[in-house]
Amino acid sequence: MSLDEPVAAEKPKTKSRKPKLVRLRKLLGFQPSDFSAKQQAPAWMTSLTIHLPYIIVFLFYAWRAPLGDSGPEENVVVEVKTEDVAKHNFNNEDVGVDPTKQLNYKIDRIEDVSVPGVLKPREAVGIDAAPPGTPQSVAPPPGLAGGAGGSLTTGPAIGNLFGDPGGFISGRLIPGQMFEGRSGATREKMVVEGGGNAASEAAVAKGLKWLQKHQKADGHWTMVEGSFSDEFGATGLALLPFLGAGITHQANRTDPAHAEYVRNVDLGLKWLMSKQSANGLMGKGDIPRHYSHAICTIVLCEAYGMTQDAALKKAAQRGLDYLIKAQNNGGGFRYTIGEAGDTSMTGWCLQALHSGRLAGLNVPSETFIKINGFLDTMQSQDGAAYGYINPSDTRQSTTAVGLLCRAYLGWRPKQPAMIAGVENLKRHPPSKRDRDIYYDYYATQVMHFCASPADWKEWNPKIRDLLINTQDNSNGPNRGSWKPDDTFTGSGGGRMAATSLSLLTLEVYYRYLPLYRREKSGKDPLDY
Repeated sequence: MSLDEPVAAEKPKTKSRKPKLVRLRKLLGFQPSDFSAKQQAPAWMTSLTIHLPYIIVFLFYAWRAPLGDSGPEENVVVEVKTEDVAKHNFNNEDVGVDPTKQLNYKIDRIEDVSVPGVLKPREAVGIDAAPPGTPQSVAPPPGLAGGAGGSLTTGPAIGNLFGDPGGFISGRLIPGQMFEGRSGATREKMVVEGGGNAASEAAVAKGLKWLQKHQKADGHWTMVEGSFSDEFGATGLALLPFLGAGITHQANRTDPAHAEYVRNVDLGLKWLMSKQSANGLMGKGDIPRHYSHAICTIVLCEAYGMTQDAALKKAAQRGLDYLIKAQNNGGGFRYTIGEAGDTSMTGWCLQALHSGRLAGLNVPSETFIKINGFLDTMQSQDGAAYGYINPSDTRQSTTAVGLLCRAYLGWRPKQPAMIAGVENLKRHPPSKRDRDIYYDYYATQVMHFCASPADWKEWNPKIRDLLINTQDNSNGPNRGSWKPDDTFTGSGGGRMAATSLSLLTLEVYYRYLPLYRREKSGKDPLDY
């Protein structure tokens, strides 16, 4: 354009962004085809892409926030129907269609924590403001300063299987705690863990029914088919299996199925206390007198230990005091006060003294130390075998008695003499051909508490099934009982003694809480 050419009138300038857009497109690398496609996208899609994250955040906080006052709450009741679970009871003599299954309900814990309130791991253990000595169902750890399985403080190498006064580190053994396995969920679990089954529990039920039918109106029993006429011994033997099954003279609200036998136990205990002599003796006759007294003392101590009923305490302590005075200077017991002891009588008396200590009654430690010294004079094979009145008179029955006494007094399962003693018992397993319920009663306890898991697994089905199969299952008057064997116990104690000891043997799984627990895997735990 030259300067001479006329200049056209200028149009009003409008702001154009085209050059800048072109430069922006080139800068961002857009191709014309790409831009045209994005231009065609609907506007709502672009808006949604931008606002969607805000919407999500808003909805999240709106959902978490309280709704405010929405009026009174409406209580909604949801009805959940569950199957009725039949509680275990000792009236059930039917093993069911599968004898390998338990009769009772599943007893797994519902919650991991049983202390009320929120778990606060930094706070002190226990319940705030709880009274001292609150009862517990778990025994203290063994072997610590006079605790369960530890040694008596007044002598070396002497303790007792279930613990001594002094408890764990300090304090006192909780009275009755070792009887906690006899009822409820603990009992059912111990049946399973120990090797019992529905058939063994049904046998116990039938046996208790037989005992109930043979009680006299005033509360005592007699030695059915036995030569001994001592009513004390018969009454004590009859009451022990009821107590072993967790049945006392007090109604159990958590297990009303026991109610049928509560009156039987109550009458029996009252009869014993009414017949006890002023010096504490419960027994008569020259030979069976101290046997009967020891058995009746076990009954009173266990009943007191399980209930802490003050009405029983005086009679139980008097029974213990009589035994303490009857002990020979050499540590044993026999038919008369102060007479040189024999292993059989000493075994029953130690059980009575031991039950008294478990119940929280007074038994001097010196009494147990003297018994341990007596056993030293009866032992052979370095403590693996025991005689009746001297070491040379070794018998399989007195060996079982001696070993159980040693276990009560502190011998541990891995002590060499106990291992050798268990091997002696294994040479005489339960046998139908050579029945000896007295031996079976003692030997089974030794094997249960002190044998290895493998040895107990071999022993248990033999004695369990033998007793189940030899029980009278007829519809006659002897249903639920056991025929007496040909031993001294069988002839003197008759069907009453045979039935009582058979029931106590079947109750071995839960009669006392075990100190030396076995792992389910069968391996030996550290305490074994």
